[in-house]
Amino acid sequence: ALGANCEGVESRIVVTVGLSLPLEVAKLRALRVLWGGLVPGHPLHIQAVVSQTNWDQDQPHDNLIRSAIASFIAVSAGCDSLYVQPFDDSPEASRLAKNQLRILLHECGLGQVVDAWRGSYAIEQITSSIARAAWQRLEQQGELPQAEPSLCPIEIPGFPPYTRGPYASMYTARPW
Repeated sequence: ALGANCEGVESRIVVTVGLSLPLEVAKLRALRVLWGGLVPGHPLHIQAVVSQTNWDQDQPHDNLIRSAIASFIAVSAGCDSLYVQPFDDSPEASRLAKNQLRILLHECGLGQVVDAWRGSYAIEQITSSIARAAWQRLEQQGELPQAEPSLCPIEIPGFPPYTRGPYASMYTARPW
């Protein structure tokens, strides 16, 4: 932990989000877990920005689909605020970028879900490996002042994939 004096700690982090769903979701979730281990009791505000690295300048309307996918990834991963950049400088592009957020929050209902990926075995494992690697890197760089092992976010709570589902037969372990 950073200690009792955490008043000067910035609790807003800006993160770019790309198109790789498992990696981007795990990245945001691991960031929140690490923050909870480093600065317990101080909430983190994650602001996601849709990355433009994969955008195609020749086909600007394709970028609308790319930004919609990245927006879905960011919102379902638990970002607190999201900035979707318009695909060009036209008023239509700005309106469509704003409407993407409205659709995700109001039509899809993603604003009502606390953790959409909790219990997904693949996401939990990737999140755990990212958090573990980042924690070890911080320890190697000496940036953790007297970190206690109990604060190390090694285990991410979740459920194996065979414990989820609507049918009773899905709640038993499969031998294969």
